[in-house]
Amino acid sequence: MLRAVQPGVDAASNKVRAWQVARQLRFRRGERNDLTLELESDERALLKIGRIYRRQRTERDWHGWTELCLVLFDNYLLITKEEMGASGGQPGDEEDRVYAVVSRVRLPTPSL
Repeated sequence: MLRAVQPGVDAASNKVRAWQVARQLRFRRGERNDLTLELESDERALLKIGRIYRRQRTERDWHGWTELCLVLFDNYLLITKEEMGASGGQPGDEEDRVYAVVSRVRLPTPSL
């Protein structure tokens, strides 16, 4: 019986996590926000969130790497930079985390 309930619980927790991430996204000044991403829609799903590293050369460090966060929704791929929110909470505090959008790509959706 527990296995029969698990998919519904996973789907609900995934939806809550998607809403949390959508609420924590920050866009550049003048850039259109989540209205174009449609993240508040019930049809949106968070597929994956994880760390990626991008090589970034500076004058001082030719071999530097920047840690970024990849957020994959069913309709968008976002590359973000994790920052602490205004209250400056503890590192790793999920509630105070902000995802500053560095890049985004709209994914094609299958037409019916």
